[in-house]
Amino acid sequence: MKRLQQFALLALVLLSALYRVEAQEVKASSALLEAFGKTNILDEERRQRVISLLSQDTTLILPLDLELDAELVAFSDRTLRLKTSAVGSWELRLLPLLNGSSLTSVIERVTRPQADARITFLDQEGEVIKTEIVALPTAEDFLRSLQLPETSSGYRLRELLRPLHYQLSWADGQAEVLLVTPSLLLTEEDKASTELTALIAQLPSLASAWDGKSFAPFTPRK
Repeated sequence: MKRLQQFALLALVLLSALYRVEAQEVKASSALLEAFGKTNILDEERRQRVISLLSQDTTLILPLDLELDAELVAFSDRTLRLKTSAVGSWELRLLPLLNGSSLTSVIERVTRPQADARITFLDQEGEVIKTEIVALPTAEDFLRSLQLPETSSGYRLRELLRPLHYQLSWADGQAEVLLVTPSLLLTEEDKASTELTALIAQLPSLASAWDGKSFAPFTPRK
């Protein structure tokens, strides 16, 4: 009986340690919270509320209502995702630099009237970096691998890509890989065209990896 009690106690200690490790893995880092505090995402009062909540050792049930259609959607030690309105969201991610510090990236997304996104980069003071950090693909980059027919559908696809609107995301399970796909605003006539639908399905998703100092050129995702 004594040995059984000792085994149960050991199992409890191990489970407790495992829980603490898991809690640490999903806890927002102080660097992330500091970077978030220097952005203009949400208003100052709600930013400070998020920072205060994530600084505490408490379990949060997500999404967390922040009022005025805003929600804290997800977070980790280096990322923070928020819904900021009925049609908009922001994602903040720290990109590691070779010197051990971090570069702040912010993806702003909208869903209407057309899905679109933009990415900006902030310095240590929260100021937008004016120099180009990443060169997003052009329409020709997406069309390069396609054999576009000289038909109305081929011309229509080119038309849909000008001006080019983006969908931006980070690849799951891969270290700092930025994914880009074009966002197309289709009419009912476009949706009814089987040829155009088939061409759109061939548009690639392009990927670029961050290496600690720059982004690699975009290539089709494998």
